[in-house]
Amino acid sequence: MFAESTLCIPSPSLEESAPLRLIEHMATHSMLLIPIVSQKIVMGLFIIFSKGRDLSGEDWGNFGKSVALEIGQAIRLAQTFSRLADSEKRYRNLCQEKE
Repeated sequence: MFAESTLCIPSPSLEESAPLRLIEHMATHSMLLIPIVSQKIVMGLFIIFSKGRDLSGEDWGNFGKSVALEIGQAIRLAQTFSRLADSEKRYRNLCQEKE
């Protein structure tokens, strides 16, 4: 499943023409695409570009996954605070109506 995997371009698992066109268009040597996932929900895509390094190594994949995880947690935390603020506004409105 894509939501749980990291994709490196170029990659032998992909059709050659599509990744090469993307790399040429972005003027880069290698790309790493990591889904941003929080609570099994895909929230976005974290992309690392390199003009001089091969990003297919396990270290780069682990680094990208760690950063994407942190981004997902930050997004989820921001959403939680937003819902909490909305809930507090509704509670205050209810209390003010009773006065």
